[in-house]
Amino acid sequence: MAGMETTATSLSFTMMLLGFHQDVQRKVQEELDAVFGDDVERSVSMEDLNNLEYIEQVIKESLRLYPVVPIVQRTPTEDIKITSHNIPKGCDVKFNIYSFHCNPKIYPNPDEFDPENFSPERSKGRHPYSFLPFSGGLRKCVGYKYAMFQIKVVLATVLRHFTVHPACDRKEIDRLVFSLTLKLVDGYYIKLVPKG
Repeated sequence: MAGMETTATSLSFTMMLLGFHQDVQRKVQEELDAVFGDDVERSVSMEDLNNLEYIEQVIKESLRLYPVVPIVQRTPTEDIKITSHNIPKGCDVKFNIYSFHCNPKIYPNPDEFDPENFSPERSKGRHPYSFLPFSGGLRKCVGYKYAMFQIKVVLATVLRHFTVHPACDRKEIDRLVFSLTLKLVDGYYIKLVPKG
């Protein structure tokens, strides 16, 4: 699914998670301070984006817990056999990415928000198809890099001026609507507090 809605929804989930996890937000702030120093007005450059490694871990962990497109569909062009199961050509196959991302064999403590899941140490040796918020293979979202850049730029810009705080109960982030995209039942509520 292409468009601004998926990026905006991903950003909304990430901001809410940062509000509920002040320890993670502090680490994000430390990284922003290391990259930008005191210059809160400087535009975010491509070099800056490449240096925002922890923020990328935070975004990926948010996408793991709340993949905006939770289910993808594929239609095989030929008969396929997977273990003892036959999947005939032309049969619609749906992959539940939301459940797949909560597999404890891949992600220990799968229900916890833990950006360290995407640290170089933990990611090493992990199968590339164990994380599919943008799908994978030839049908992978063509805009995935652009979406990641957009989310990083917005986070780097907003979090240099504000701290994020929750404006709803923690349980609200688990009240989800599954449709073509994953959304919160009652919307996204955060409070931005100016720094200074």
